[in-house]
Amino acid sequence: MVARVTHRLLIAALLLLSGCAGLVTWLPIYTSRSPDGKRDVSVEVRKRLADCAVRVVLHDRWWTSTQFGSGEDCNIAFAHTVWTGSKVGVYVDGRICAPIKVAYDFDAKRDVPFSEIEEDMRRSIIADYGATQKELEEVGGDVFHWASNRGEDPVRRSIVLFRERYAKKR
Repeated sequence: MVARVTHRLLIAALLLLSGCAGLVTWLPIYTSRSPDGKRDVSVEVRKRLADCAVRVVLHDRWWTSTQFGSGEDCNIAFAHTVWTGSKVGVYVDGRICAPIKVAYDFDAKRDVPFSEIEEDMRRSIIADYGATQKELEEVGGDVFHWASNRGEDPVRRSIVLFRERYAKKR
């Protein structure tokens, strides 16, 4: 009996310490490299049970990281990045959580409104995923709606293509 209680207390203490010590890690689900190869953006999920936290992080060649987006209760269904000048924009469909739409100016080292890169993002998703005019018409012309899947059946082609491209990283 004492051994069983001690064993359970030891397991509980290890679980608590691993969480408090930062041993809970972030797992990249999607990564995009800048055209000049100097930066990466990753969409990462916290690797822990019963936690669906997501963060968007910019990594540069000097090993510094800047988190510029996040969400809770997310299950990543789609993510896309667009690089334009000194700005990077990221769109993430987290299915349950609200879509994450963030942008960052890495030269100025500050967040910028998503609206500054929104049109480039729309064009990039259409080009990279081959969204057809018919598919866009079915969702009222909104490419972000096309790229998401809010429980619709069947699952949109955008989600299938994203899974095919990035499933190995999950």
